[in-house]
Amino acid sequence: MGLMMRNLTYKLPQIAPFHTRPCAAINDPSDAKKRCYQILLKPDYKDFSTAAGYPSADQLWDTLMERTDFIPERAVPGNFLLMSFVNWFVDDLFTTSHGTNGTLRDGTNIRFQLSQLYGNTTERGRSLRTLTGGKLKAQMLHGEEFPPPLSTVQANDPSFYMQGPDDALLTPTGPCDPTTFLAMGHPRFNVHPGHVFWNTLMLRQHNHVCDLVSQERPEYSDEQIFQVARTVLQHIVLKIGFQDFVSDTVSPFRNLGWIVYDPDVMRGMDFRINDDWTSYIELNHLYRWHQWIPERLDYRPPVPMSQALWNVPLVTGAPLKVAAEAMMASTIGHMGAHNVPYYLKGITMSTIEDGRYNGLQSFNAYRRYLSFPALTSFEQFNMDAETTRQMRELYGGDIEKVDMFVGLLLEQASEGRNTMLCDTNTVLLTCLAFTALVNHDAVKNAQLWTTDYLTVAGKQYVQAFSLPKTISALVGRPMNCAFMTTGQDCTWKHIFYLPDIMRWQNMYSYIGMDFVTKSFWADGQAWSDATFILWYTALALIGYLALQHHLLMFISRAYRRLDTAYQMIVSMHAAYALIYTLQVIPYTLIVVKATFGSDFMGVVVANYRWIFAFVSMQAVMMLTEGTVRGILKLNLLLVGHHLVWYCVLLVALVHHSILALKVGLWLQVFQAYEFGLYVALLAYRLSAPQRVFQALACAGLGIFGITRIAQTILLLAVYGGSYQRQAKQGDLATFWVTLILVLVVFFIQFYTVSIYYKLLRRGTTARSPGLKADHSGHSEMMPLKGGAASVISLQASAA
Repeated sequence: MGLMMRNLTYKLPQIAPFHTRPCAAINDPSDAKKRCYQILLKPDYKDFSTAAGYPSADQLWDTLMERTDFIPERAVPGNFLLMSFVNWFVDDLFTTSHGTNGTLRDGTNIRFQLSQLYGNTTERGRSLRTLTGGKLKAQMLHGEEFPPPLSTVQANDPSFYMQGPDDALLTPTGPCDPTTFLAMGHPRFNVHPGHVFWNTLMLRQHNHVCDLVSQERPEYSDEQIFQVARTVLQHIVLKIGFQDFVSDTVSPFRNLGWIVYDPDVMRGMDFRINDDWTSYIELNHLYRWHQWIPERLDYRPPVPMSQALWNVPLVTGAPLKVAAEAMMASTIGHMGAHNVPYYLKGITMSTIEDGRYNGLQSFNAYRRYLSFPALTSFEQFNMDAETTRQMRELYGGDIEKVDMFVGLLLEQASEGRNTMLCDTNTVLLTCLAFTALVNHDAVKNAQLWTTDYLTVAGKQYVQAFSLPKTISALVGRPMNCAFMTTGQDCTWKHIFYLPDIMRWQNMYSYIGMDFVTKSFWADGQAWSDATFILWYTALALIGYLALQHHLLMFISRAYRRLDTAYQMIVSMHAAYALIYTLQVIPYTLIVVKATFGSDFMGVVVANYRWIFAFVSMQAVMMLTEGTVRGILKLNLLLVGHHLVWYCVLLVALVHHSILALKVGLWLQVFQAYEFGLYVALLAYRLSAPQRVFQALACAGLGIFGITRIAQTILLLAVYGGSYQRQAKQGDLATFWVTLILVLVVFFIQFYTVSIYYKLLRRGTTARSPGLKADHSGHSEMMPLKGGAASVISLQASAA
C-alpha cells in the first residue's frame, strides 16, 4: 500500500520538534504538544511589513484567488459528498483557536476519536448519549433517524451549545433559523448540509452496531457497548478514508488504487513520519481545499451554496436520500486560481498571514524537502499565461518567495496527470496525513482489531462495510464510487506522474509488505484465480497434444525416425519454443514498463492476469518436462533451476515482498529469451542441415549473452540499492534469502552455454541423435525395456 509514498517517507529527514510561535512560552512540553501545532521545517521569521517582494494577503486574494466564474473539476469528477467528507473528517483533527495567528488548537480535542460525532469532551459526549444500550440520542423524521434537536439536548444540559453564524467567519445569505439546529459532537456542524449529512449517516451506523453488539453480548453494559461501537465506527471511517477517499478518488498513484483496509497488514508497516499523530500547521493549511466548494447544490430546484450555509432543513426536511442524491450530483470546483468562493475571503487571508507569522518556509523549500526539483519559473505552476504574469509581478519575479499555502492553492497538476490535486499537494498530504492514519491506535493496537474486543459481529461489520453499498442502499440504486458525480465510476485508472528522480527511484524503492498481494486473495479472488489456472492448465495440455499431432503431420518422416524417448524430448522442445516465442515480446513490454516506470505495482496489478497466465503456463510446461525427464533421464540442474526460481515467487506470495516479486519476474522474463535455444535444438534433433542449426545456435547464444548482461545489471542495481532500505525495515532475512536463491538460479542459467557449445561443435552426421539405423539405411524405434529409459543414452546436451 502506498508503495511510492512509503519509500518517500523513508528518505525524508528526521523532523525537528518546531512549534508555532506562541508555544515557545509554554513551559510544559506535553501541554505544548497537546495545544500547539508543530512545524515541519525550521521557521524562517521575517517582518513582512518591510520585506520587499512579498504581496499582501489582500493583493493575493484580489488578484489570484477570488472566484469570478465557477470553474468545475473536469479531470476527476468528484462530488460534494467527497468534499463534505474531507471537511467532516478533518474537523476532527484541526480546531484552531481564533485570534492566535493559527498557532493554537483546541487542547480538549482527542485526535481522531470521532469527536465530531461523540463530542470533544466527556461532558459534551455524555449529553449526546441515551445512556441505554450504548446508543446516541436521535429523533425520528420521515421514518428515519437524525441527530436530536438542539433544544431537546439543552433542556437536559443548558451548558450544551452549538455555534451559529455569529461565531464563525461564514455569513449566511439564505435562511438561517437557529430553532432548526441539531445537537452534534462538533459545535460548528450546523454550518452546511455536508456536516449534517455525515453526522446523520454515522449516527445511524453507531446505533445499528450497538444493536449487533448487544445481541451477541447481552451481558455488556451501556458503557461497554458504547466503546465497542465507537471503535467499530473509527475502523469504518478509516476504511472510507483508505479505500474510497485515497484509493478510488484522490490519489493519482496506481499502487494506492488497490488498498484493502486490514490493520493486520498495516501494522507491519513502519512509518516514522507523523507516527504520533502530530498536528502540523502545514497539514492544517494543506487541507484548505476551498476551491472544491461548488457554486450550488443540485437539489430540485438547485440551491446556491451561499444559501445552503446554516440551512439545516436542506437535510432534515426530507428523507436522507434526497440530500445524498443532491450532493452526489454536485460537481466540485477545480483546484487553481480564481476559484475560491467570496464568503471564504477571511479564512483564506488569515491562512496566508498565519503562515507568514509562524515562519513557514517557501513553497520551493517544501518541494526540496520532498525531493522534488524546485520550480525555476512561474510557468512551471502550469497556469494560464495571464495568471502566471500576475503572480510573477506580485512576487517581484522571485519564485523563491512564493508562500507555501499560495503555491499549494495555485499549482496545477503536471501535463499527463489526471488528478484533482497538484504533485506537491498530493505527496505532502500523503506524508503527513496518510501516514498518520496508518499509525492510528485502531490500526497499531492489535487488541482493537480482535473479536474479543470488537465482538464477532462488530469485526465482521467493519470487514463487510462498503461506502458505495451503503449509499446505494440509501438512494436505491447501484453505484461503484460514491465520491464521483452521478453516472461516474472509479475506472479512470489513476494516471501517475512524478518527476524523473522519483521514476528512477522505483528501481530499488520497495520494501516490506504490500496491500496488493493481499488484495489478490480478498473477496473471493482466490477461487477466481484457482479456476483461472485450472482452465489455463487444461488449455496447455490440449495445446501440447495438438502440437504433438502437428509434429507428426508436418514433419512425420524426421519425427518418426526418432526413438520414443527422443520424440517426447522433441515435443517438449517444440512446446517451449512456441510458448517462449509467443510470450517474449508482451512479457518484456510489461516487465520493462513496470521496472522503468513510476508505479511497479500499478503495472503488475493492471496486467496481473497476463502475468499470472505467463507464470502458470511456464509452470505447467516445467512440471510436464520434469515428469518426462524423470521417466527418461533426470536432469538435476534443470529441475533445480525450476524449483529455486519458484521459491523466489513463493517468498513474494507468502511474505508479501515486493523485492522478491520484482526479481522473480525479472528471472522469469529472461527465461523466455531461451526460445532461441529450443529452436536450435529442434533443428538439430530433426536433422536440419548443419549450417541451419549452427546459425540458429549462434543467434540464440547472442540473445542469451545480451539478455544476461541486462539481467546482471538489473540484479546488481536492485540488491545494491535496496540493502539499506531493507535493513531499516528490519527485513534483511528476505533480502538474503532471495539473494541466495537468485544467485543459484543465475549461475544455473549458464549451463545453457554448454549446450550451445556442444551444438556448435557438431559436424555433419549421418543421422541425428536418437536414431538407430538398420541394414537398409532406414531407422527404427529404439525399444524401451520395461518402460524404463535407463538403457537409452540421452546426451547431456538434451537441455
